[in-house]
Amino acid sequence: MFYIFLIGNIKYEVRKLLTTQNIKYVIIAIIIILCGVFAAVKINHYINVKNEPQPTIMTQEDSQNPLKLKEEVNHNSGAHLNTTQAREVTNTITKIIERDRKPDTVVQSTGQTYLQDSKQYAKDKKADAFVITPAKGEKKEVKDIKPTDTVQLNQYNIQAYPKNQMGLAYYNDKTIEVDYQKQVKVFGKHMYVGPAVKVDKDGKTGVGVKMTIPF
Repeated sequence: MFYIFLIGNIKYEVRKLLTTQNIKYVIIAIIIILCGVFAAVKINHYINVKNEPQPTIMTQEDSQNPLKLKEEVNHNSGAHLNTTQAREVTNTITKIIERDRKPDTVVQSTGQTYLQDSKQYAKDKKADAFVITPAKGEKKEVKDIKPTDTVQLNQYNIQAYPKNQMGLAYYNDKTIEVDYQKQVKVFGKHMYVGPAVKVDKDGKTGVGVKMTIPF
């Protein structure tokens, strides 16, 4: 009897809630939520564009110095290179210079537009930071380039964060957790977001969302 009464009472309450006045409030609330989400997406896009990495212009010599490269790159981007990463980048640059390696891509540009072209190239490659130096044998420094000059430059695109990552965790209660996360940028900050699955020792499965924030 209690069960029947409870169901009937719920139906009554639902009917009472769905009045014309309440429906209007629900629609207004939905519109406000959608506007909030839209505004958050637009603000996030604006901040991400504003915080896009700027060109790090260096001499060949300085680009092979881990401390100088780390300082300049971190000043011009949100890459936040650590000392180990900076050393890996400088070692790669040194090998390219010493072995006179041919570039992966050759971009024709001018003294007026090379900065815009370099930004676009870095964006196409999804680089977290990029360094521009004179190419091997080039005598003019980048900072001295004039609009009418013809020079050869090298651009080194740096990916400080992997674009995807997977995680596996094993707990002492025999629970296993597996997750897959994709890199996103929220309000200018690199993050990883993706699904996570947890299985306990009895085979019970839980599904959730995992977020990782590098710092």
